[in-house]
Amino acid sequence: MLKDLAPSLGLATEEVDVALSDLLEAEEAFLTNSMIEIMPLTIVADRSIGTSRPGPLTRRFMKAYKELVERSLIEQGGTSIA
Repeated sequence: MLKDLAPSLGLATEEVDVALSDLLEAEEAFLTNSMIEIMPLTIVADRSIGTSRPGPLTRRFMKAYKELVERSLIEQGGTSIA
């Protein structure tokens, strides 16, 4: 799903294996799946990721994903989740 959203945000995606050392050096990170949608990853192994807050890219993805889900629900005859 995020691979489909990324171009609309002007972003490219790439799936790669990430070593713990790379993750700990990241400015921001998030986890995603169908149950949690997009969850900012702010602490790993008792160490902060970036500022320990959701970063700007994570927030953009979260907003775009929520909007996509809302549009999908409305198109299926449901109502907004706002």
